[in-house]
Amino acid sequence: MRRLLFLPLLTAFIFTLAPAYVRAAETTEGIFANPLTSANLDASAFTQWVDGAETPVVFKDGPQHVIWTSNSRIEWDGVTFGNSKNAGARHLRIGWKTALPVGTILARGNVWVSVLKPGANYPGNPGNDADWITAQRIKQGVVTSDESGKEDYTLWVLPAVTATRAVRFTHTATFADGTYAGWLGGAFLLSERFANLAPQAAVAASTTDDRSVKLNNESNDGTWGAWEVVRETNAPVVSAERPENILLTWPAPVALRGLNALWAGFTAADVQIYNGPAAKHPREASESDWQTVAQFTKANNGYPFGLWPNWLDFGKTVTTRAIRLRLTAVSTEQHPHLKGNTKNGRRVWLGEVEALQSLGAAKLTTAIAAKATTENLHPPIPIRFKLPEEGFVTLVIEGKDGKRIRNLIAETKFPAGENTVWWDGMDDLLRDGEAAKHGLYHIPEQFVAPGSYRVRGLWHKAVDLRYEFSVYNAGNPAWEIADKTGAWLANHTPPMSALFVPGERTANGKPLVFLGSYVSEGGHGLAWVDLDGRKQGGVGWVGGNWTGAPFLARDDGPQRTTTVLGYAAAAWSDEDASRKTKTKVGEIRLTALLANEHKLVLKHQFTPPQPTNGHNVEWGDYIGGVAARDNLLVVSLTGLNQLLFVDAKAKKVIGTADLEKPHGLAFDATGNFYALSGQKLLRFDFRKLQLVSEKNLLPPSEVLVAGFGVPPSGGPSAKPPKGGTPNLEAPRSLTLDTAGNIYVSDQGASHQVKVFSSTGKFLRAIGHAGAPQAGPYDEQHMNHPDGLAIDSSNHLWVTENDFQPKRVSVWTLDGKFVRAFFGPSEYGGGGKLDPEDKTKFYYHGMEFRLDWEKGRDQIVNVFYRPGPGDLKTPDGYGADGVPQSPHYVRGKKYFSNDHNSNPTGGPGVATVWQEVNGIAKPVAAFGRA
Repeated sequence: MRRLLFLPLLTAFIFTLAPAYVRAAETTEGIFANPLTSANLDASAFTQWVDGAETPVVFKDGPQHVIWTSNSRIEWDGVTFGNSKNAGARHLRIGWKTALPVGTILARGNVWVSVLKPGANYPGNPGNDADWITAQRIKQGVVTSDESGKEDYTLWVLPAVTATRAVRFTHTATFADGTYAGWLGGAFLLSERFANLAPQAAVAASTTDDRSVKLNNESNDGTWGAWEVVRETNAPVVSAERPENILLTWPAPVALRGLNALWAGFTAADVQIYNGPAAKHPREASESDWQTVAQFTKANNGYPFGLWPNWLDFGKTVTTRAIRLRLTAVSTEQHPHLKGNTKNGRRVWLGEVEALQSLGAAKLTTAIAAKATTENLHPPIPIRFKLPEEGFVTLVIEGKDGKRIRNLIAETKFPAGENTVWWDGMDDLLRDGEAAKHGLYHIPEQFVAPGSYRVRGLWHKAVDLRYEFSVYNAGNPAWEIADKTGAWLANHTPPMSALFVPGERTANGKPLVFLGSYVSEGGHGLAWVDLDGRKQGGVGWVGGNWTGAPFLARDDGPQRTTTVLGYAAAAWSDEDASRKTKTKVGEIRLTALLANEHKLVLKHQFTPPQPTNGHNVEWGDYIGGVAARDNLLVVSLTGLNQLLFVDAKAKKVIGTADLEKPHGLAFDATGNFYALSGQKLLRFDFRKLQLVSEKNLLPPSEVLVAGFGVPPSGGPSAKPPKGGTPNLEAPRSLTLDTAGNIYVSDQGASHQVKVFSSTGKFLRAIGHAGAPQAGPYDEQHMNHPDGLAIDSSNHLWVTENDFQPKRVSVWTLDGKFVRAFFGPSEYGGGGKLDPEDKTKFYYHGMEFRLDWEKGRDQIVNVFYRPGPGDLKTPDGYGADGVPQSPHYVRGKKYFSNDHNSNPTGGPGVATVWQEVNGIAKPVAAFGRA
């Protein structure tokens, strides 16, 4: 692994809105007027910056697609910017032709905001922070420039009103993000500086008060998750006589100039300020305590647009401790998605209310509302301490005898310098034995006796979690991201199939190699990479639940369907049929792979013979290969000793033919058909293929290559020569090069790719011969070679159907090793570092060498791989049954499996292995009583 790392789909009618709807946001004329006009926007300055490069952002309507002007509104989908595979900052810039005074920017999106400095060269370098003035916001009572979340409505405030010609929106992606791109749903400029005080208020609502916290949390709440009131059918409609009330209360009076309502599910509302006695809480106020200062008369919900402000200028600054918003009329239903949503006048909603304070030239910190005086009360005994720098503190109190009598604080953050913690003089020694009965954990307190006590403490700086790199994963990044280019293959099963697709068939004109696995719960059961192994995309399941693409084929026939890149085949259970028949029924899943989608060709049911292993059926044993030519698909039904013939265009089964233990299949350029049957490689002339009823009678075949004890026609009995064999032992798949040579992946005792001429003559073997075994890792050796593909660079891709390691290896056609791609791990992780050598990492019986400076890993040893005669652990050879956790005792290294998985679902038997000459030998086992 390498260095660590909704909008609804709307139909076309959203663009045919009623004329009354497409006007700009309605505001009261005054202090909230937008200084920007559409004519002043500069389309040439509308760019994005990522990975050091600046590129245009192309929309038909230009930058007004995403930024409000005084005479135009934004579009519904916002803009995605800075999409790349690298973490870090990416920027979106919007410029205008003449300088404008800007003090505040309202934005929705996962961004932070800055504007171009007056003296900087227009339009400003997005990648140069020195050109830009950073805006700030108030978050949880603190001034910060941290970026907001994608659902957030944020008021960004500049240090001073600035005459500027551009605004920059920045998103900083971290390695672990699902997508690295930024998104801006919309922005609105204001000429003056305003702070939003609503989040600092206590909020309440006359109805559905339990959801009122959503009214001032600065979030869109996923649109449909916003605060709402739905009155019963027989209840009065929302009106001036029967309003819904929203109350914002501050600890002390605040100065406000206006409000902003976002995702406003009402048309009209009165805004009132509290003028009652200071000793009375606004929630207990009488009607005479409230004074109306302004009214919303044409509020608009703005659906489906990502940012639709409804500004309300009070016309003057008012000072009050509380604001009451009386919703007196429901919203309009101007969009088809909203039809019926107001429930005939009984439903209102509100995504967010902003209470706006005019700052003038004051610092943003002055807008942080005073806290209630009760928060300044504290216990009587001060515990003072000094920190050299900011950190986390734990304090305990002990008696003279050194016994602890109070755990005062734990892991609490404090700034550098002098700090004070207050103690109430009580201990925490007692326990509530009745806690289980009343459902509350409680420690009864009692005062300590007078005397001397000692405080002891610990402090540490913040723990900085820093991604270094990922082990045993060829993905970049090593986890899934939105564009499907992250992560690698399937977590459950190793790679099984490979297919080369030339560039003239792909969507972007570049050649691809498809790599498939059998079963996937996480990761991608089918992925496609470029010829350098860089992943270009992937899908989890193909053809149905659970299955990936264990077998792949390309149709090169002259009558092929040109839109199909290839075909995938897999076997799995047909659960519906099994439930109906109460007999296990399988299905062959055939899928056509197109450039931008996958289409199911056929699901073919089959009934397996009586299973020999109890009631379990390994469905993967019933399929062994697939080939395609001129829309004819041929599938190896290995467990049934049959070939299945399918018309891919008509999506129907033509028939079957008997063939003993068929596996890999292929067509050559002239239409000859090749099949691996048992240990033999057969060739058929399909020009002589006969179709009789629903049974295919295969034409005569010739044995090109035979296995041990199965001599080729006219030849002697086959014997394996030393160092490899020209015969076949356990062949799996085959492919052909442009010269007609045949490449066969063979397992058995050799685990090589064997190359034969078109006449069956043995030419060479690729890879070091030998069965998989424990010991130093040899990159020139394959473990269970399976799927094969030859790309346009004459490189042979081999998928190795093995867990130690999961590997895709690449070779030249004459047998030279080029490179390999490893992983991924099961369920996304695992493994242990050596406690005495951090360059050693252990996972699934394998040892990796780690290069921390370069962020690379290399498998160097398989220290546990039991052979036929070796003792196997009671938990078998699954992930829980292998040595992984290293331990050093008296100079000897041991491994255990007791922490391979979660603590409540680990192995039934914990085993201890001792390392002897690089191999783990079991020495002890501990089971549950």
